[in-house]
Amino acid sequence: TSVTASPPSSCQKYIRWSREEDRRLVEGVSCTGGCPPFKWTKISRDFFANKRTPQQCKARWCRTVRPNIKSGGWMRSEDTTILQYKRDGLSFSEMAKKLKGRTTEAIRSRYNNYLDPALNLTEWTKVERQQLMAAVEKYGRKWSYISKHIFQGRSVRACQNTWNATIRSKQRAMQQHISSPAAMRVVEKMHQDVLNRLQDIASKDNDAIGSCETEAELRGEEDVIE
Repeated sequence: TSVTASPPSSCQKYIRWSREEDRRLVEGVSCTGGCPPFKWTKISRDFFANKRTPQQCKARWCRTVRPNIKSGGWMRSEDTTILQYKRDGLSFSEMAKKLKGRTTEAIRSRYNNYLDPALNLTEWTKVERQQLMAAVEKYGRKWSYISKHIFQGRSVRACQNTWNATIRSKQRAMQQHISSPAAMRVVEKMHQDVLNRLQDIASKDNDAIGSCETEAELRGEEDVIE
């Protein structure tokens, strides 16, 4: 019997690195030798008071802060090289050693989200968008799970970007509807209906009070109302 994997449970909340932390990380690497092997435990303790773990410091350095990291758009020649390396059986970490300036994580993301031949890169259909919204409603924004178990062939990035685009489209449509003359007339009518209702209630209250001949009768009627 096949068992469908459960969506991942919520993990520790990610806290974005600040520019000041990046500066301290660079300073920490420089002050502890400036070249491999880096002393991540010492950097974590001396420069972050252990608020950033050694693993977090290493990951941030290797993926983002390291000076020789290449960022920006990908060249067609790089894509071709990645595909050839993949056919040759190289791992992403082995590719990173050959593609100067590209990290293991960047190469993995590029392949998994754009270059993998198994990806479905056609435009999303209306039915798929509805299924995506339902999946996010059920599982939350667990893009890896949704990509793997709900939309085989749609990458993690594609699921996330399509959801964001759908939400923005719905928000724009709602704003345009609310600001349209027809919608404004509906709002004004609703507002007038509420005012008329309040006036009717006030008029009935005055009639009830006027029909009471004595203050005692008024108090008695209030007791009944309560």
